[in-house]
Amino acid sequence: MSVPKELEELLARRNRALADLDLDYAKKATGSDNEEVLLVALHKARYECVQLEDDLRNFSALWLRQHGYKRADGSDLLPSGELPA
Repeated sequence: MSVPKELEELLARRNRALADLDLDYAKKATGSDNEEVLLVALHKARYECVQLEDDLRNFSALWLRQHGYKRADGSDLLPSGELPA
């Protein structure tokens, strides 16, 4: 089953924004101007996104851990070196 072109483009745009920690994208997507909250949300989303490269996801895991944050669902981060599947 193929993915509709519009969805494919939306996912590619989202993945680029997560990879780049694009605050402008996050502001437009959420309507929020709180850059601190948006940065946390971007790191949490990047950590969870299986379509992104592991090095980006591991960096976000480290950042979240260093700043005392949990996963997007409120559960603990996986042990260092492990990523959500």
